[in-house]
Amino acid sequence: MIPTTRTSRYGFKIDGLPPSPYPPCMIPAQCRAARGLVNLTAKKLAAEANVSENTVLHYEIGRRKPNPNNYEAIKNVLESHGVVFTNGDEPGVKLGQQSPNLK
Repeated sequence: MIPTTRTSRYGFKIDGLPPSPYPPCMIPAQCRAARGLVNLTAKKLAAEANVSENTVLHYEIGRRKPNPNNYEAIKNVLESHGVVFTNGDEPGVKLGQQSPNLK
């Protein structure tokens, strides 16, 4: 049997399991880094995602995880600014090739 690798819901690889059908996730440190990468304040990110500023800040410091709708809204706003979330062995963030922030 050929070993396969699956990414957990937290973005870490698990050997021996089939690939996950779920998209890569965003951990709190990635959220903070992504915001800095595209020069967004927590207040502006919150406004664009239609969530409270505390939702963003509490997630980034690990106090609590937002509900799934708010989590997706935050992630979608960051991705709309050109952020690409990298997961696997070394979770991180980068600007995509088509990022509006590269212009």
